[in-house]
Amino acid sequence: MKVVASLLLFLSLCLSNNYAQDQATGLDFDPAITKLSPKKIELASASYRGMASSYSLEKWAPSAGNQGQYGTCNAFACAYASATMIFAQTHNLTDKANITKCVFSPTFLYQNIVASGGNNCQTGSHPLTALQFMYKTGLPFNRTVPYVCGGKSWGNDAETEALKYKILDAAMLFGNDETVADPDFKVESTKKALTENTPVIIGFELPKSFRRLQGDVWNSDPAEATGGWQHGKHAMTVVAFDDYKAGGAFKVMNSWGSDWGSNGYVWIKYADYSRYCLMAYQPFGDPNSPMPDFIAEVAPTPTPRPKIKPKKDETVVDVDPQPSPTPAPKPKTDPKPQPKPQPKPDDNRPKPQPQPEPIYTLKGSVEFKTNTNEAMTANRVSTRNLIVEDDIQKEVKKEGKKPKNTEGGNEDLVAYRMDKSYTSGTKFRFFININEQAYIYAFATDLTGKVNRIMPFDDLVSTHVGSNSVVAFPSEKKVVKMDDNKGTDYMLILYSTEKLDSKMIAETMTNMQGGLSKKIRAALGNKLVNKSDVKYSEREVGFEFTSRKSGGVVPLMVEISHE
Repeated sequence: MKVVASLLLFLSLCLSNNYAQDQATGLDFDPAITKLSPKKIELASASYRGMASSYSLEKWAPSAGNQGQYGTCNAFACAYASATMIFAQTHNLTDKANITKCVFSPTFLYQNIVASGGNNCQTGSHPLTALQFMYKTGLPFNRTVPYVCGGKSWGNDAETEALKYKILDAAMLFGNDETVADPDFKVESTKKALTENTPVIIGFELPKSFRRLQGDVWNSDPAEATGGWQHGKHAMTVVAFDDYKAGGAFKVMNSWGSDWGSNGYVWIKYADYSRYCLMAYQPFGDPNSPMPDFIAEVAPTPTPRPKIKPKKDETVVDVDPQPSPTPAPKPKTDPKPQPKPQPKPDDNRPKPQPQPEPIYTLKGSVEFKTNTNEAMTANRVSTRNLIVEDDIQKEVKKEGKKPKNTEGGNEDLVAYRMDKSYTSGTKFRFFININEQAYIYAFATDLTGKVNRIMPFDDLVSTHVGSNSVVAFPSEKKVVKMDDNKGTDYMLILYSTEKLDSKMIAETMTNMQGGLSKKIRAALGNKLVNKSDVKYSEREVGFEFTSRKSGGVVPLMVEISHE
């Protein structure tokens, strides 16, 4: 009997290991594509201070999906897991059944981004390609385009639905560049993204030990070397971190079904994450996407369905289970219907009040410091227009007008002026603070009128930052040096809830005559927020924007004199 039992145990382990080794992957890690990824702008060290020891987004995650034997892991990580989570988060959906109903279609995404020959669903794909598609085209729900393999097989309704559900943006946290060699940056940047309430899509190099997972924590084999034929490349989604779990680990949602790991999840230690993670992307959700009609306010208790044995050679993939229909209640008999009671004239019962619309609040500030860490303080000034003296004289002579009174309560745009002048050659940097997810841009100009874009300084740098972030310009290790052109310089910092074409803004303002505020209005038009919704600080360069609309651009203008 002992021999038989041992043999059965041996066969069971073999079958289990074979099953694990047969799990499909499907990540295309092409360094040439990765280099084209807009990289999230470098955050100052203050952004990482005070982070909690643990943080989880799992309450917004659907039940784990199963990619089966297809190479669709990237579509599952981007569409099924990440897109669904950011949708649930922006709509505050925490009921697991409702969230799982809202999963977005991995098939729609995969079949639109794979190269030729992808009809057998074995061709890999890259996260950048997927995220670009999700930004431009969007995704329909899985109930509209179910998970199948075999090419495009959906109608116009799916294309129309997809347009309603686009991601707002995405940025690469790290990839095949110098940051790969910095294990601490990999861990800290991923943790920071999670605290900004966004999942993190990762490209991972899987050694054999990952496929032999036992328990909820992956214990890698120290003898395994990275790279080589023995490693598969796989896309997954990070949903949580805990500094005390296994000495510090990330919780990762896989796409191998809920029977794998711990309900489809695995904890990966920080050291193994740094060693095997090839790249990481942070997607941002659109808070204005509509709630679908099929989501009830209160989720009904699901009724378990009887298991149906599939026919021979038939594969059944169920990623959107539907509860059994609830029978309609029997009508109550009322032989003597009574009229509804009418309120008395003196009925002073309180009437139900409509729910107030959510209020959006964006706070920002800018701190200037010299290279010796001396604060460069500034005050708010009332100015009708930031116009250099030559422009004022030209307008006066041309139109016969008197010079405008620059002091008063009818200023066009609010500006700040440094409390003192600085000599040419002064070295300084500035820090941009933000409390909520938004885009930040910075421009510089002087008496020549030319407007230079200084943030982002590269088209492959994403200035979309998350909540409670600080960005240093040019960086915490570099400074700006005032040139020998004495006079007045102007700094313009824009906080925007939507992506802007910063290059076009700089060109538009450069090609215009007049003051800076006039140029700003011409370049941004109705994108500028209503000034009455903004409370500007008096003794520091900062603001608080409060509105029932979550959109617009808040400008901060700073005048710097140097001699």
